[in-house]
Amino acid sequence: MYHCISTMVRADTNTNKLFNWLWFRNLIKIIEDYADLDLIKEKVSSSLKSYLSFLEVEIFIFGNLNQEQPDGSEIMQELIDSEFFDRRLIEDVLISKSPSRVGSYQITFPLELRGRVIGLFHLKSFDELSEEHISLLWAFADQLAIKVDELQMPNNLNTLSKIKIKQISDSIFNNLRNFLEASLVKLKVLEQKNQELVEINKFKVDLINNVSHELRTPLVGILGFSNMLQRHQNSPEIINEASLQIVDASNRLSRMIDDLIQLNRANNIGWQVSFEKVDFKEMIEFALKALAPLQTNHQFNFNFNDNLAALRADKKLLLQIIENLLTNAIKYSPDGGEILISAHSDNKHFHFSVSDHGIGMTEEDVEKIFDRFYRVKSAKTNKIHGLGLGLAICKDLITALDGEISCKSILGEGSTFTITLPLYL
Repeated sequence: MYHCISTMVRADTNTNKLFNWLWFRNLIKIIEDYADLDLIKEKVSSSLKSYLSFLEVEIFIFGNLNQEQPDGSEIMQELIDSEFFDRRLIEDVLISKSPSRVGSYQITFPLELRGRVIGLFHLKSFDELSEEHISLLWAFADQLAIKVDELQMPNNLNTLSKIKIKQISDSIFNNLRNFLEASLVKLKVLEQKNQELVEINKFKVDLINNVSHELRTPLVGILGFSNMLQRHQNSPEIINEASLQIVDASNRLSRMIDDLIQLNRANNIGWQVSFEKVDFKEMIEFALKALAPLQTNHQFNFNFNDNLAALRADKKLLLQIIENLLTNAIKYSPDGGEILISAHSDNKHFHFSVSDHGIGMTEEDVEKIFDRFYRVKSAKTNKIHGLGLGLAICKDLITALDGEISCKSILGEGSTFTITLPLYL
C-alpha cells in the first residue's frame, strides 16, 4: 500500500498580498531551517495562508520514497480515490511533469526529483495567479522536493552507498575546481585584454594630441611667412629669410608625414626587405649629403677599421636608419660639436655607432626611447620638434634586417646608439 500525506489550510479573508522576493526567501528559509516534514508542511501552509491568503494548500507525498518508485497506475488510482484530484489533473501532472491549471485561481505543481514525481503541491487562491506567481511557486516546489528526498533518506547507509556518494561528491568537487580554475584563467585573459584596450585608447589619445600639435607647428610657420611674402614692400633679405623658413617648415612637415605613412605601412604589411651586399662607407656619404642643410655647427668625425667588411642589408632601409640616427644626433646636440661615426666588423657581425655630445638622457628615458611617440621631456627638448617616431622606426627596420640596436646615454653629456647587423658572407 502507498499513502498520501496532506495538509489543508482554508483562508477566511479575501485579502491577497502581492508576491515578492522577500516573502519567497522566507518561504525557502523554512525548508532550510527545519528537519521535520510535518512541521515544514505546517509552516509552509501557514505562510501561504497568512501572507497570501490562499484558500487551499495541499502537499501530497507518495508512499515510501526509500523504496522503488511505486507503479504509476497505483498512485493514480490512490489519488482518484482521494476525492480531491480528478483523473485529467493527475494524468497531466504525472505524465507531463508540469503544473496543471484549473482556471486562473487553482494550480497543482509536481514535486519532481531526478525524473520522477514524488508528490503534488496543490494551491487555490482567491485572486488570479499571474505567470510570475506560478514561476515562483514552481521554483519553491522544486526546493521542497529536494528537502523531502533528503528527509526520507535512511540514516544507516551501507558502506557501498557511502563510497558511491563520496565518489560522486569527489567528482563534483573536481569538476567544480577545474571549472573555477578555467574561469580564473579566462578572467586573467579578460583583464589583460581590458588593460590592452585601455593602453590602446591612451595610445590613440596621445597620438591625436601629439600629431595635431606637431603638424600644426610647421603649418603655422608656413602660413606666417607666406603672409609676409604677400606684402608689397619686402627687402631682399626678408624675402630670402622667409623663403628659407618656409622650406625648413615644409621639410619638417614632409618628414612627419613620411614617418606616419611608414608607421601605417609597417602595421599593415610589414617592411619589404631585399637583402644584398652593402658598402657602409658609401651609405654614410649618401646620408651626409642628404643632411647637408642641417649641418650648421657640427663636426663629423669617423673611426673605421682599415679592413671594414661589407654587410648584408637592404640599401634603402639602411640609408633610412643612418639618416634617422644622424638627424637625431644633430637635433639633440643643439649647441653643435663633434658627432662621431664608428664602425668595425668581426667574424659574423658588422657593428657601427653614432655618438654625440648633446643633452643626453636619463636611464628611465633610455628604457623608453624606442617606444612609438615617446619623446624626452625637458626644458631643452621642448623646442625640438618631432613625433617621437624616428627611433621607433629605426628599431623596426633593424629588426627587419635581422639586427639589434642599443643606446647608452649620460644626462648632459651625450648619447651613443650602437647597431649590429649580419655580415655579407
